[in-house]
Amino acid sequence: MTDPITAIFAIVVLVALVFLFRPAQSEVRSTVRHVHDGDTIYLKGVREPIRIWGINAPEIEDPGGWEAKDAMKALVLRRSLRCIKMDRDHYNRIVAKCFLPDGRDVAAEMVKQGHAFDMPRYSRGYYSRIKSK
Repeated sequence: MTDPITAIFAIVVLVALVFLFRPAQSEVRSTVRHVHDGDTIYLKGVREPIRIWGINAPEIEDPGGWEAKDAMKALVLRRSLRCIKMDRDHYNRIVAKCFLPDGRDVAAEMVKQGHAFDMPRYSRGYYSRIKSK
């Protein structure tokens, strides 16, 4: 038998390791200072761009690109968002789920408006059931 102090120490170490090595989802609340396009924004106090998780919008040079950017601007520019970091993409952008002050999901709103579409490879179909206008 092991003594109780050794057993307690082992449990404490195990719990600490679980918390130490679990993936962290960090959250930031900030105001949108710039909209790059229909799925990428910049927040005050955050150097890296934020790529909105789970959707794709047309690039500026593609049909619908300027409309998607304008829609994103109307939705988020100079508004406070709550963004939850999900990942980083191959351009090293932060990939995040972002929410408006009233709780609406920015990605869902862009899909509803018809300016972006679900990316099931990343979202696992999270936005695929949303009907666009």
